[in-house]
Amino acid sequence: MTTAHYRSGRGDRQIAASRPLCRTCGKLIPKRTTSLRFGCAPVEAGRSLGRVERPATREEAQRYVNGEITQIRYSTRASEDAGHGMTRVVFVPSYIGEVTYWDGESYQDELFDTLGCAAKFGRSMARQYPDHAMPAYHEALAARKARG
Repeated sequence: MTTAHYRSGRGDRQIAASRPLCRTCGKLIPKRTTSLRFGCAPVEAGRSLGRVERPATREEAQRYVNGEITQIRYSTRASEDAGHGMTRVVFVPSYIGEVTYWDGESYQDELFDTLGCAAKFGRSMARQYPDHAMPAYHEALAARKARG
């Protein structure tokens, strides 16, 4: 069983005031986050698939990440070594199975919240300013004129 908890509050208004906005729709651009899995078998941790520890609280999990935890998923399943590089799933008391964290400064993009918004912005600009284009476009037009 896995459940997710999201954190809101603690400085969210200050962060929202400085977060970049999408140039097309005006929405906040999402934070670039990273996930870390807990409860891995030692062989999995050795392959950088997660950590062996099974933290019970947010504060315990915070010790293992370099950033602000934005999401917590609890789990009652963990992995343990089964020999010969194999693992097996075991049921354990509830612990934090995965956290998602933010480094405090990275966003998914600096200008747009989605590729769709970027494309919409590009089309709009191309229609409003037909002479503005990338160098490759101007080179292709010149080559077409030269061919005749």
